[in-house]
Amino acid sequence: MSAPEVKDFEPPIPTLYDPYPGYYQMPSGEWRAYDPGVYQKFMKQLTSGVDPQMDSQTKSEAKEFAERSRDDMATFDPTEELRQGQIAERERKKAITTTPANAPAMPRMKVQKATGLARTRHQLSTLLTEAYENREALEEKIAQGKRNRKEAGMKYGF
Repeated sequence: MSAPEVKDFEPPIPTLYDPYPGYYQMPSGEWRAYDPGVYQKFMKQLTSGVDPQMDSQTKSEAKEFAERSRDDMATFDPTEELRQGQIAERERKKAITTTPANAPAMPRMKVQKATGLARTRHQLSTLLTEAYENREALEEKIAQGKRNRKEAGMKYGF
């Protein structure tokens, strides 16, 4: 069996954003200098605005794109997108605390008007009826408690 073929290392193309201009890093971690002639050639191309990696096809695509009118292009406003995202996030948080559309309906119970005696004895039917009648208020109190707990946790760190 023969040993696998090892490729020779080719230095990367220099860019304007190299950490050490004029040098490249070998796979071993060692830094080496570019050949001065090659480096000067690439730097002239980079500073003149010509991309050495750009081929003729992308150049023609760039020319084609430049000829288009601005009416065909979509505008992008990052502040508007941020505002829309914040509104959507707020609505999503509100949806958690409000009554969902598929929430169970009030049970059909034949409950007469609750008397004082039934309330004091905590009869289940009376408690259920009162809970369903005050559902929105109870859910709002629960949501407020969750918000207060979350704010206290953020404020005091627990």
